[in-house]
Amino acid sequence: LLKTANERCRQITEKDAMTGMFNKLGLSKRLTEIISTGSYRNLAAIFIDIDNFRRYNQLFSDQESDECLYKICNCIRIIAKTKTRLISRFGGDEFVLVIQNIDEYDLISFAEQIRRSIETMALPFEGDRIMSISIGVSGIKDNSLTDYSILIKEAEQSLEVAKAAGRNCVGYAGKAYKSDKRA
Repeated sequence: LLKTANERCRQITEKDAMTGMFNKLGLSKRLTEIISTGSYRNLAAIFIDIDNFRRYNQLFSDQESDECLYKICNCIRIIAKTKTRLISRFGGDEFVLVIQNIDEYDLISFAEQIRRSIETMALPFEGDRIMSISIGVSGIKDNSLTDYSILIKEAEQSLEVAKAAGRNCVGYAGKAYKSDKRA
């Protein structure tokens, strides 16, 4: 009974209540475990930010904003589960996915698949605009990584590249990527 109670407390402190995804603490603990074992190969992070979500909150009710956020989370979760189980809500409208054993081409392609899927949902925003996401991808790290914050920071920097390129694209290694084909 005590073991069950302790497990429940751990889940409460490591999971986001709204989405059921890991929160920052849960992400931190999992990444620390992965890195400390040194058993990973090609570790990378995808940092996702919902474009203009602050403006969305101003235009729509709290309930509509929560529904939009939940739909985007659910889409990310469905697509991401094909590559990883380490999905977290990093902040209000920010998400981080950590992927192991992936090469550079597949990583960028996977990030673009997530971006296109959100775009295809065509969630209404303002006028004829729809909701979109910007994505930053970290460089792939081999077994020499000692601090997970480096992985997250690089993905966050790549996210800034995507935002500077006009949003609704994938940033990686100083460049922005966006395919024109629909998901």
